[in-house]
Amino acid sequence: MPLEYAALPRRGAAFLIDAVLLVPAALLASQSPWLAGAAAVLWWTAFEASPWQASPGKRLLGMRTIEADGRKVGFGRALGRSVLKALPLAAVPVWPWAAAAVGAAAAVLILVDRRRRSYPDLLVRTAVIVPPKDVGKVNE
Repeated sequence: MPLEYAALPRRGAAFLIDAVLLVPAALLASQSPWLAGAAAVLWWTAFEASPWQASPGKRLLGMRTIEADGRKVGFGRALGRSVLKALPLAAVPVWPWAAAAVGAAAAVLILVDRRRRSYPDLLVRTAVIVPPKDVGKVNE
Protein backbone atom coordinates (compact mmCIF):
# COMPACT_ATOMS: atom_id res chain seq x y z
CA MET A 1 0.00 0.00 0.00
CA PRO A 2 1.55 3.35 -1.03
CA LEU A 3 2.03 6.02 1.61
CA GLU A 4 -0.14 9.12 1.69
CA TYR A 5 2.08 12.11 2.34
CA ALA A 6 0.54 14.96 4.35
CA ALA A 7 -0.38 18.04 2.30
CA LEU A 8 0.46 21.63 3.18
CA PRO A 9 -2.96 22.69 4.56
CA ARG A 10 -3.04 19.81 7.03
CA ARG A 11 0.59 20.31 8.04
CA GLY A 12 0.04 24.06 8.42
CA ALA A 13 -3.01 23.49 10.61
CA ALA A 14 -1.02 21.10 12.82
CA PHE A 15 1.75 23.70 13.12
CA LEU A 16 -0.81 26.33 14.20
CA ILE A 17 -2.30 23.97 16.81
CA ASP A 18 1.18 23.35 18.21
CA ALA A 19 1.88 27.10 18.16
CA VAL A 20 -1.21 27.74 20.29
CA LEU A 21 -0.13 25.03 22.72
CA LEU A 22 3.35 26.59 22.84
CA VAL A 23 2.06 30.02 23.91
CA PRO A 24 3.78 29.74 27.33
CA ALA A 25 7.10 29.19 25.54
CA ALA A 26 6.35 32.14 23.25
CA LEU A 27 5.82 34.31 26.32
CA LEU A 28 9.36 33.40 27.36
CA ALA A 29 10.61 34.80 24.05
CA SER A 30 10.37 38.37 25.31
CA GLN A 31 12.67 37.41 28.19
CA SER A 32 14.84 34.83 26.44
CA PRO A 33 14.39 33.94 22.76
CA TRP A 34 16.90 31.10 23.17
CA LEU A 35 14.95 29.57 26.04
CA ALA A 36 11.71 29.81 24.07
CA GLY A 37 13.38 28.22 21.03
CA ALA A 38 14.80 25.43 23.17
CA ALA A 39 11.33 24.76 24.60
CA ALA A 40 9.85 24.48 21.09
CA VAL A 41 12.67 22.20 19.92
CA LEU A 42 12.27 19.93 22.93
CA TRP A 43 8.47 19.89 22.42
CA TRP A 44 8.71 18.74 18.80
CA THR A 45 11.58 16.34 19.48
CA ALA A 46 9.96 14.61 22.44
CA PHE A 47 6.65 14.08 20.67
CA GLU A 48 8.04 13.03 17.27
CA ALA A 49 10.47 10.55 18.86
CA SER A 50 7.68 9.17 21.07
CA PRO A 51 5.40 6.25 20.17
CA TRP A 52 2.94 8.88 18.85
CA GLN A 53 5.49 9.88 16.16
CA ALA A 54 3.69 13.22 16.09
CA SER A 55 3.30 16.50 17.90
CA PRO A 56 -0.14 17.04 19.45
CA GLY A 57 -1.21 19.07 16.38
CA LYS A 58 -0.14 16.31 14.00
CA ARG A 59 -1.74 13.63 16.15
CA LEU A 60 -5.02 15.54 16.33
CA LEU A 61 -5.05 15.84 12.53
CA GLY A 62 -4.04 12.20 11.92
CA MET A 63 -0.40 12.51 10.82
CA ARG A 64 2.92 10.91 11.77
CA THR A 65 6.54 11.76 11.14
CA ILE A 66 8.58 8.83 9.86
CA GLU A 67 12.06 8.24 8.49
CA ALA A 68 12.25 8.29 4.70
CA ASP A 69 12.56 4.49 4.67
CA GLY A 70 9.36 4.10 6.71
CA ARG A 71 10.86 3.43 10.13
CA LYS A 72 9.98 5.24 13.35
CA VAL A 73 11.92 8.48 13.82
CA GLY A 74 14.69 8.20 16.42
CA PHE A 75 15.58 10.89 18.94
CA GLY A 76 18.61 12.20 17.00
CA ARG A 77 16.73 12.57 13.73
CA ALA A 78 13.74 14.14 15.53
CA LEU A 79 16.10 16.59 17.24
CA GLY A 80 17.75 17.56 13.95
CA ARG A 81 14.37 18.07 12.29
CA SER A 82 13.13 20.16 15.23
CA VAL A 83 16.21 22.39 15.27
CA LEU A 84 15.90 23.01 11.53
CA LYS A 85 12.18 23.74 11.92
CA ALA A 86 12.85 26.20 14.77
CA LEU A 87 15.65 28.17 13.04
CA PRO A 88 13.32 30.55 11.17
CA LEU A 89 11.35 31.13 14.36
CA ALA A 90 14.54 32.04 16.20
CA ALA A 91 15.48 34.48 13.43
CA VAL A 92 12.20 36.44 13.57
CA PRO A 93 13.37 39.07 16.13
CA VAL A 94 16.64 39.71 14.28
CA TRP A 95 15.90 39.03 10.60
CA PRO A 96 12.11 38.89 10.11
CA TRP A 97 12.35 38.97 6.30
CA ALA A 98 14.87 36.14 6.23
CA ALA A 99 12.69 34.12 8.61
CA ALA A 100 9.66 34.70 6.40
CA ALA A 101 11.65 33.68 3.30
CA VAL A 102 12.78 30.43 4.91
CA GLY A 103 9.21 29.68 6.02
CA ALA A 104 7.94 30.39 2.52
CA ALA A 105 10.65 28.16 1.01
CA ALA A 106 9.58 25.32 3.33
CA ALA A 107 5.97 25.73 2.19
CA VAL A 108 6.95 25.79 -1.49
CA LEU A 109 9.02 22.63 -1.03
CA ILE A 110 6.00 20.86 0.49
CA LEU A 111 3.97 21.91 -2.56
CA VAL A 112 6.49 20.79 -5.18
CA ASP A 113 8.16 17.73 -3.65
CA ARG A 114 6.44 14.47 -4.62
CA ARG A 115 6.65 13.31 -1.00
CA ARG A 116 5.56 16.73 0.28
CA ARG A 117 8.75 17.24 2.31
CA SER A 118 9.94 20.55 3.71
CA TYR A 119 13.62 21.46 3.99
CA PRO A 120 13.96 19.85 7.47
CA ASP A 121 12.46 16.64 6.06
CA LEU A 122 14.84 16.66 3.10
CA LEU A 123 17.91 17.39 5.22
CA VAL A 124 17.29 14.74 7.89
CA ARG A 125 15.49 12.26 5.61
CA THR A 126 12.02 12.22 7.14
CA ALA A 127 8.47 12.50 5.83
CA VAL A 128 5.09 13.38 7.29
CA ILE A 129 2.41 10.85 6.41
CA VAL A 130 -1.28 10.23 6.92
CA PRO A 131 -1.38 6.61 8.06
CA PRO A 132 -4.11 4.36 6.63
CA LYS A 133 -7.20 4.19 8.84
CA ASP A 134 -6.94 0.41 9.27
CA VAL A 135 -3.33 0.36 10.59
CA GLY A 136 -3.21 -1.80 13.67
CA LYS A 137 -6.58 -3.49 13.11
CA VAL A 138 -6.68 -7.26 12.95
CA ASN A 139 -8.44 -8.80 9.95
CA GLU A 140 -11.60 -10.50 11.05
